[in-house]
Amino acid sequence: MIAIADALASEKKLTPPPEWIAGTPKPRRVSQLEETIKEIGDLITELGQQKTAAIVEQSGVLAYTHLLYESGKPLEDVIERSLVLLGYKAENYRSGALKIDHIITSPEGFRMIGESEGKDNAAVAIAKFRQLESNINEDLQRDEVAEPAKGVLFGNGFRFTEPKERGEEFTEKCLVNAKRLGTALVKTSDLYEVVVRILDNPADEEFKKKCRDAIEGTKGAVVIFPLD
Repeated sequence: MIAIADALASEKKLTPPPEWIAGTPKPRRVSQLEETIKEIGDLITELGQQKTAAIVEQSGVLAYTHLLYESGKPLEDVIERSLVLLGYKAENYRSGALKIDHIITSPEGFRMIGESEGKDNAAVAIAKFRQLESNINEDLQRDEVAEPAKGVLFGNGFRFTEPKERGEEFTEKCLVNAKRLGTALVKTSDLYEVVVRILDNPADEEFKKKCRDAIEGTKGAVVIFPLD
């Protein structure tokens, strides 16, 4: 059987075309097929580029889920992107020892200073207020700032727990201090719901304005977004 297989294989082996065969006249169908092959190759390249772009865009959109489970710099970054979706100008500020997570400015010119905190298996505590208060005071000392900015604390408490199963994401002391300072508390899991709605309805400027009003108008409490 092996000998038979070898014999059959040797019968199918083709001789490489000699160089002069390239100059031999060929049926028009060969040229037609060459053009078709080129067009298909170009289309494959274009579709590959479109696929790559779609994958990159999908990755960027899925990154908003970081609002539900991230902490540290990844959480800061996605909060900033989310605030921009809401119509804010949002940026971090670094100058010497002064480091501010978020300087937030509304289209109407309303300024806020934001800090973010993610907790693995606990609620966001009062400790973050020390940094927030310090940043607001140091921001006010800048020559270009005329009045203190409103404070906003973005919290992602119990970040390893599914949002609907979480307890209170800000401690009682955190709530008490927020009342004292007039700070708005934003659950990043709530902000995620806002982002989903905006991504599904990007032209809904009225909804964006209502969400900004909710943040700017909340003092000493958790922000309730107009999601109903």
